[in-house]
Amino acid sequence: MIIIVSYSFSINSIQNEIKGHLEDNAYLRTSHIITYFNLDIERIKLIANGTQFKKDISSYIKYPSSLLLEEIVRGLRDSRSSISEIKEICFIDLNGKVIACSGGSLTGRDFSKEEFFIKGKEKANAYFFKRPT
Repeated sequence: MIIIVSYSFSINSIQNEIKGHLEDNAYLRTSHIITYFNLDIERIKLIANGTQFKKDISSYIKYPSSLLLEEIVRGLRDSRSSISEIKEICFIDLNGKVIACSGGSLTGRDFSKEEFFIKGKEKANAYFFKRPT
């Protein structure tokens, strides 16, 4: 009987210790991921607020041309390549239409009804969304 109780106590103790280590590890990983994600948000904001990039977009809005569009796409591609976790960066007009994308696959899509677009019209920011299928 003493051996069974001791064995049971040891198993419970080990299980509690493992659970504690797993919870600590999960918390640390979550914290790391959040920090990493926030750094990407800051990098995206820097890209979006870049002087030349803003000039190109402003010029394109006033005087659309294929040359300016090429510059915007080039800027989006360069920006996307600096953040490997981001699959695509898009320039969306005020009506929700994708004008240009780093990969091009979303060009022409209408996001006017999407939550991230509606929020973006209310307050300028970098918004992330799951790529539509």
